[in-house]
Amino acid sequence: MCEAEKGIRVFEKTKITPEQLSQIKKSEATLYREPPFGEFRLHKEYEDLKIYGIRVTRDKLWIERLRDQKRMSEATYFFRESYDVYYKGRFCGYVSPKELIDATFETTE
Repeated sequence: MCEAEKGIRVFEKTKITPEQLSQIKKSEATLYREPPFGEFRLHKEYEDLKIYGIRVTRDKLWIERLRDQKRMSEATYFFRESYDVYYKGRFCGYVSPKELIDATFETTE
């Protein structure tokens, strides 16, 4: 499941100025609430799955263009928990918000 679904999918590559890209990267934490330029918002959701008694979480992170609610890109990754005291769990295909931003936007020169 992880190998098949993990990774970044870009639906529409967006050109922005280098200043805008810099601002988006600086304000990554506030993209969830107050998007810079009022144009793009970062969303995150997760789904708890139970596979063979082990808790697995599927996380989705995506960037949405607000004016038309179009999903520009999305990233999927998983986290597997363990009930073993010495093994806390692990990510499969973890994608950071910065990686998703880099994949979605390209700068105009």
